[in-house]
Amino acid sequence: MVRKLKKRNLFVSPSLERVADSEYLIVFPESADEHIQKHYEAVENLENDYLVVAEKELTEVTKSLKGHFASHNLLIDIAQGNNDQSRVAKLFTAGEREVKTILNNISKKDSLPWKYGSNRDFLRFLYNLGVRALSTSSLKKAEEIFKNILRLNPSDDQDVKEILVDTLFDLGKYDEIISISKNYDHSKNSAMIFNEILCHYIKGDLDSAKALISDLTEENISVFRNLLDGEGNILDDSSAHNYIPISVIQNKSLFYWENFREYWESCPGSIDFLKENIKPGEAPPTAAAELKSDLEICPLENFGEHLTEKKLKETTVKEHMDNIRLFEGVLSSKEGVLERVLEIYKGGLTKSRLNKIITTLNQYFRFVIEDKEALKEVLSDLKTLREGLLNSM
Repeated sequence: MVRKLKKRNLFVSPSLERVADSEYLIVFPESADEHIQKHYEAVENLENDYLVVAEKELTEVTKSLKGHFASHNLLIDIAQGNNDQSRVAKLFTAGEREVKTILNNISKKDSLPWKYGSNRDFLRFLYNLGVRALSTSSLKKAEEIFKNILRLNPSDDQDVKEILVDTLFDLGKYDEIISISKNYDHSKNSAMIFNEILCHYIKGDLDSAKALISDLTEENISVFRNLLDGEGNILDDSSAHNYIPISVIQNKSLFYWENFREYWESCPGSIDFLKENIKPGEAPPTAAAELKSDLEICPLENFGEHLTEKKLKETTVKEHMDNIRLFEGVLSSKEGVLERVLEIYKGGLTKSRLNKIITTLNQYFRFVIEDKEALKEVLSDLKTLREGLLNSM
C-alpha cells in the first residue's frame, strides 16, 4: 500500500509505503533519481571542501524534491558552520512544513521506524528540531517533538528518552521522569537511574530515593565518582548548561553530569544526599575499559600522500593532517573517535571548526575502510554526532 502525499506546485514529493502493520517508509518515485544523484554529487563536493558548489547543488535538490531531508540536513550543517543563523532559521522553518506534510498522511497509530534507512534523515531532522527548540527554551514544543519521535520510532535508536528527560526537568514533570526511568533499559545508560533518584528527592520521597541507591551497582556508583575529585570533593563546574547529544557514544555515563548537573545543583542538599548515602570509597574505582579496536587504520603519512594525490591545496592538506593528529591513539576505535570529538567540543569549538574536523574524519575513513557497510556505519555515527553538536552550539 502506498499513500501519495498531496502535491503543491511542480516538484517531486515522496510517498509513504506500508511495509508491515502500521509501519511505513518514506520513498521517492523514479522521477526523483536525477535529483538524488545530484545530492550524492553535492556530498562528494562537501568532502572535497567545495562548500559553495555543494550548497548550490543541495539547494537545487531541496527545491525539486520536497521532503528530501538528507539534503535539508546538510544545508543546515553548512549554514551553522557559516554561523548564518538567519539561514538556519529559514531552513528549519521550511523543514517543519515538510514534516507536517508527511505526518498529516499517517495516523497516530502508524510509525516510521529507524530500521528502514529511508526514514532516518527525517527522524534526524525531527530530533535536531527538538534540540533547537530545547536550546531556545521552547520547552513545550521540544517535549511534543521528542514524544512524537518516540511514537514514530518506539525502539528509540536515537536515545530520545535521555533528552526528553532533560526537557521534562525544565518543565518540572518529575512523575513522568520517574515513569520513563522505571521503563528504561538501564543497560543502555547506567546514569539514567540518577534522574529517578533526584526526582524522588525533589518530591520529598527520601525512602524511595534511598531504596534506589541501595540497589545501585558498581557501574552505577562509578557515575557518581565522575562528579568527584580524587579526595571525594565535588568537582567545580562553571560552564552553562548545554545538552550534549550522546546517542552514538557507548559510555554515556561519562557525560551524565555535563547534561544533568544543573538540576542537582538547583535542588539544595541533593548532592550532599548522594554523598551521605553512596560510599564510593568503599569499593575500588572501576578500571577504565580498554577501547575496542573495531576500525581499520593506516599510517598518517599514507593519508597525507592520499590527500596530496587528490591535488588539494597545500594549506588544505596541512589542515586535514593537523585535524587527524588530534585523534592519534584512538583511530582504531569508533567509540574512541566519537568520545575524542566530544572532548574537543567540551574544550571549546566553533561550528566551522567542528565541521572541518568531521570532514577530515570522513576523508580519513573513506580512505582506510574498505568494507562498505562498516564505512557507512562510521559515517552515519559521525553525521549524527555532528548534527547534534551543531544544534546545541
